[in-house]
Amino acid sequence: QAGSGGAGGSAGSAGSAGSAGSGAVGGYDGKLMTIAQGDPGAGELAADPTHAYWTVNVDFYHSELYRAPLDASSGPEKLASTSGSNIRAFALDQDHVYFARSDSEIRSVPKSGGASASIGLASQVESMVVQGGTLYGTSMDGVFKLAVAGGATQNLAQVDDAVSVAVDADWVYFTTESVNFSSGALLKVAKSGGDILYFGPDDAGDPLQLRVTSKGAFWSDLNNRILTAAPGAPQATQLAQTGGDVLQLQADDAFVYYSIPGGLYKVGVSGGSPTKVASVDKSFGFALDEKSVVFADAVTGKVQRIGK
Repeated sequence: QAGSGGAGGSAGSAGSAGSAGSGAVGGYDGKLMTIAQGDPGAGELAADPTHAYWTVNVDFYHSELYRAPLDASSGPEKLASTSGSNIRAFALDQDHVYFARSDSEIRSVPKSGGASASIGLASQVESMVVQGGTLYGTSMDGVFKLAVAGGATQNLAQVDDAVSVAVDADWVYFTTESVNFSSGALLKVAKSGGDILYFGPDDAGDPLQLRVTSKGAFWSDLNNRILTAAPGAPQATQLAQTGGDVLQLQADDAFVYYSIPGGLYKVGVSGGSPTKVASVDKSFGFALDEKSVVFADAVTGKVQRIGK
């Protein structure tokens, strides 16, 4: 199964971006619960089997990165804070959180807390995912990869306005709004670099948020649609026409989840009627675990959990 980018967890067999994977904190009954009261300005969110991680944009030049246990057994813990820049994207692996700052620096901080360290540079990062000791991301310069141990950033694809990223064992998938691809495109490039290839149907619209799973590709577009296509399919299938701008999107093998102003929704990967999962003012970040959806509200600052 391919993992996907955004505020993400590890890519690969663990599941979609932001996935907490299997074995999340047990005993959860599916009822709406508050993990943290938080602060207004909550942005991206990711989760692992025990904790939720999220950013708070205090102002244009100051962001903070927090974590809290999914069972709400203790309060939030601040992992990192920026001054003179904000956090544009972040991703998790087993031991660390990797975050990209607006001043082009990418840093690493232990999940358990401690000092952060610079590991590389990438300009105006839009999304990131980590797999096998390597970060893959989109930026104003295109698609890049960077070893989590640090070093030089490698540009895999030189395109304008790359937006969302996803990876599997061999490929890096990404969306673009670039003028070079006038109607937007679903594209891919080998992890080692090389030619940029189309991987989706011609009627992909202007794709934005992208997730790739064993069931196919799922994406949102500028027309507020949720679309899907199986590998090699000649045409896209519309799963939902949303009632507003899609702020974030995640997928598992059964449903595609998306947030719009006012709510968090799901629709089956094969179609059907969308169902409202939770009311939320604006959620720019949410994550899936085996049993639940973990989400942050940018207006109230609350970080909450609700059964799928």
